[in-house]
Amino acid sequence: MFKDDGKIVENELPKVWDDAYISNTYIFEELIDNSENTFLVSNKFDKKKYVLKQLKHFDEKIYSVIQNEKIKGIPHIYEIYRSGSGDEKILVIIEEYIKAYSLTDYIKENEITEAFLVKMINSILDILEKLQNINPPIIHRDIKPDNILVKEDGEIYLVDFNISRNYTGTKSKDTVIMGTAGFAAPEQFGFGESDIRTDIYGLGATINHTLKKCNFSSAKLSVIAEKCMKLSPNERFQCIDEIKECLNKSVMNNGTDDVNKKGSYMLPGFRKKNPVHMLAATFVYSFLIYCTITYKHDNYISNNKVFELNANRIGFSLGLFLVFLFSCNYLNWQNKIGWLEQASGIKKVVGIIIINLLIVLFVALIVSILIAVV
Repeated sequence: MFKDDGKIVENELPKVWDDAYISNTYIFEELIDNSENTFLVSNKFDKKKYVLKQLKHFDEKIYSVIQNEKIKGIPHIYEIYRSGSGDEKILVIIEEYIKAYSLTDYIKENEITEAFLVKMINSILDILEKLQNINPPIIHRDIKPDNILVKEDGEIYLVDFNISRNYTGTKSKDTVIMGTAGFAAPEQFGFGESDIRTDIYGLGATINHTLKKCNFSSAKLSVIAEKCMKLSPNERFQCIDEIKECLNKSVMNNGTDDVNKKGSYMLPGFRKKNPVHMLAATFVYSFLIYCTITYKHDNYISNNKVFELNANRIGFSLGLFLVFLFSCNYLNWQNKIGWLEQASGIKKVVGIIIINLLIVLFVALIVSILIAVV
């Protein structure tokens, strides 16, 4: 039906083209998603572009509610149209065309920062919150990178409500097994009824997938994703506000501030009680102590300048110790520097090196001043 570039071959149009109203109103431009029967079309009368979806399995009520609610971050639905009859019956959705990348494509072409991910997650949470406030609530059930759009200005959209359903609270489990492997919650496979925690699971899976694909490290987002993806819905975040509260804390670990958590002030290598990390840390700290004790400066020794020698020893070891702590992000020091928190990859490495050099210079300056004064 389609050429490799997605353009429609003349005289070989989608089935919905057989409908007189559709063929008289729209011109088919391009295939967007073959598996979802989604097409880019242009209206013959207003000359604008729209997205046309033809659905064989659908819940028309879901789309009607979305059309009436006009939720920010969800493409506006202009028309809902039934076509065909009997086994050939399909639902045609005409919705707003959003010129944007899917999150899947966006992370391939752009450098990802924690600031971007936090903004994206907050946007999706706002959309889910509005869906949750509808009576009865709408559960998306297919939160994944392909269904999140990112515009050039950073605006976020959630699309594809093909398997969405209303939450009633009256079913013991979902009767129709639907979802995307790797992003669908266990209850979507018949282990319970989908509710807002189902979408929370999908969001967590999306965060986890994005972090891994970008090789991006964020302790805060990793912890959020892990809790979102608990197998039991009761162990996940129970509502949108809980996620927002954790997401927007500057320092977060398992839902609580690091500085308030017992053991958070323990030195790097001993916080998680990992034997390998503890052994490596013991070696590093022993090396620092050794350097402090054995540090020598011939000029100070020959002139019997004990204070100067000890000051340099302390300054030398203190500089190394602070560099080590900062490099290990002790007490989230790196996150307290705005531009460094948002950086990633080589930029973050260079930033850490620059800060470490400044630390060494600062300690050396303090030592020099002390020696000069005394």
